[in-house]
Amino acid sequence: MKSRSGTQASGSKVVRGHTPKGVGPVFSRIASYRREMTGQILGLFSLWGYSEITLPSFEYLDSLSPGLDPTLLNKAYTLQDRGSGHVLILRPDATAQIARLAAQSNETDGNSSRYSYSTSVFRHEDHHILEREILQTGIELFGDPSSQADWEILSICLEGSHLLGLKNPTLVLAHEGIQRSALKHLCKGLTGEAEHAIQRAFFAHDFRGIRERSNARTTAHKNLLKLIERMLEKNHTLTESLKLLSDAEKLEVSGDWTIGVENLAELLRLMKDQKEKSIQVDFALRPSGPYYSGMIFHIYSSGAYQELASGGRYDTLPALFGKSMPATGFAFHVNRIESLFQELPERGHRKGLGVLFSGKGKETREKMTILAQELRRKGIPVVYINSKEERSPFNISRVLPQYPAIGAVLQFEENTVRLVDSEGSIHDFEGELPDPDRVIKSLGER
Repeated sequence: MKSRSGTQASGSKVVRGHTPKGVGPVFSRIASYRREMTGQILGLFSLWGYSEITLPSFEYLDSLSPGLDPTLLNKAYTLQDRGSGHVLILRPDATAQIARLAAQSNETDGNSSRYSYSTSVFRHEDHHILEREILQTGIELFGDPSSQADWEILSICLEGSHLLGLKNPTLVLAHEGIQRSALKHLCKGLTGEAEHAIQRAFFAHDFRGIRERSNARTTAHKNLLKLIERMLEKNHTLTESLKLLSDAEKLEVSGDWTIGVENLAELLRLMKDQKEKSIQVDFALRPSGPYYSGMIFHIYSSGAYQELASGGRYDTLPALFGKSMPATGFAFHVNRIESLFQELPERGHRKGLGVLFSGKGKETREKMTILAQELRRKGIPVVYINSKEERSPFNISRVLPQYPAIGAVLQFEENTVRLVDSEGSIHDFEGELPDPDRVIKSLGER
């Protein structure tokens, strides 16, 4: 298997036992947090009417490549199918893959379809933060061209951001149609480097660079430049953005410009029920993919240097796979969200008990098994600890650090079950087998 961007550098040596850069195992609390986090988000998607879909890890390159731009193709990993000899591609993008499946499905004929997913995408990224396996949890909505559908996507993303506990999540919006129409008008009469320079200046919010290179001869062109200057000066609130869009409607730029302005204004009016400070408009927000054709957005949070979710409308993508239909969606970038939580709290279960195999014989083991089953049914985690320690008092301080979820140890003696907590306190239960509720109560008192 190799990346389409090139093979392994000549002379480099793979160190045995090392994991490739950009991927790695996930242990302990982060693994539990990931499972719980994706479960909560998929549960939220389900409550909004989205059906979960599981995607294949690889497909035929020829089947998926129509929906992948050349830049992403160059970052993809490919391998040869041993059976057919055809080239396979490891999934570099979930949206394109789902769009292909939706375009070739009869379920989407004349109907709106909603899909959710949680999966990894594989890319060779060359920037300083090497990401090769990127976990995404997201949704795609097909068959609905309305602003109401875009409102649904944005509302779910904001609701999910709060569910995940993101600090001060901010949704930043733009519209690819407005950007494309403005750049086409600004670059009229220009070719080559001058055209690319204006595009770079636009997405860098460099209005001076645009003005220096633009050929502003007509009144319409000059009026557009004045509006672009106001648009690029900062991120705007909903109220400020609606005022700018009202002024934009008065300009005669193009039909696509008018449609884009009207669509974004309608969407912003729908979003007015959200907190004003949680939504901003950055008219020069760079699209995260080449297939976007309408509204685009990112989610940011305090402490994050990259977007934690991204998405938008991509009506042109399904047509590349044979069926023209509207589409919109987004995905949370799970790896980036995990990195915000350096010290994760215990989540999803109570502090547990460790059951020590300190007694001998079949009857003792049967007692431990029965009690452990009862405790688990009541939501108490139980770990069986094999130990050669046979004498009392049991040295709990040596065992507990190995088990972060364990709060106490149960020792089985001949006629006594002894509970030893993390502070070394002892509670003896006389009789054949202690009642599980009494054990839980004793644990809670400690």
